[in-house]
Amino acid sequence: MATDTSARTDHFATAITPLGPALVAWSDIGVSAVWVVGPDDGGDRAFVARYAARTGRTLRRVAESPPNVACALATGEADDVAIDLRGLSPFATAVLGGVAAIPRGQVRSYGAIAMRVGSPRAVRAVGTVVSRNPVPLLVPCHRVVRSDGRIGEFAMGVDAKRKLLAGEGLTDLR
Repeated sequence: MATDTSARTDHFATAITPLGPALVAWSDIGVSAVWVVGPDDGGDRAFVARYAARTGRTLRRVAESPPNVACALATGEADDVAIDLRGLSPFATAVLGGVAAIPRGQVRSYGAIAMRVGSPRAVRAVGTVVSRNPVPLLVPCHRVVRSDGRIGEFAMGVDAKRKLLAGEGLTDLR
């Protein structure tokens, strides 16, 4: 029997990241959204609306995120953080699992991720999934680069990607 998740209320709080403040949401399963807040992003209301549209669940603000989540967002070390990817396709879940396996201080190409998930010709589809990652910084999509070694795009901008990679000791990417 299917469970109705539309009436479920998840929680969210502000956390500090290397890119500045972020809103982070979590359910009883794990972290389900991370949104680095920009000056014109619409704040809490926009985050709550986007979250509801994607997950079908409501959010309630609380004072702070769980300590392990706050630490993971600040440091980029998310090994002990549960992630809730419900609602994503099996392909998207596999891609984000492949991205999550990239060690800190290393990068992989979109093509390598496509190979890892058993779809070597799906490089563009991998790029689409990575660009829509609902939990950036915890599933480190900034560690995915182009096959030619160039840094590539990033949903939060190339400067943010360079900053995150530099924080991991990777400063020689073009």
